[in-house]
Amino acid sequence: MIRIKQLRAAWIATYCKSAGYAGVSCLTCGTTGVALIEACRKEGLECRVFSNPCKWWGNAEFIKYNGTQFFDATSGHIPLFIICQLGKVYREYLGEISEETITVPTGSGETALSLRIAYPDKIIIAQYGESAEIKRDTDAPLNAAVDALCVPRLSDI
Repeated sequence: MIRIKQLRAAWIATYCKSAGYAGVSCLTCGTTGVALIEACRKEGLECRVFSNPCKWWGNAEFIKYNGTQFFDATSGHIPLFIICQLGKVYREYLGEISEETITVPTGSGETALSLRIAYPDKIIIAQYGESAEIKRDTDAPLNAAVDALCVPRLSDI
């Protein structure tokens, strides 16, 4: 899963550079921030990473705090067109998958949705757990989409 986060970060940093953003900001409780810092450094962008797994920030609140010159790369906050592009990136990286069911450790639901777009003929299980990175937050903005397009499953992983 770490390689997926690096692919995500690289695509977002390249996009932000070409779109003219001053930098990237991200609320994270895991390795997403580390991957973004590295990718932004390569693109010459500032990267602001905030770690607060106890609070889910809404998009408007995050923009108010960081300004519009910073792209909000918080998992679950990125626009649908980027989720679709990441699906293409992930499929290119992973190639064909023979299994009919793909289980994806899930927090915001973003990766599960990207893989659902990348592999529309597969069953995507969005696997939630108790750790901060894969805990289902009732306020997560992508919950309805994950519930509609994937198979959400709670467990103790």
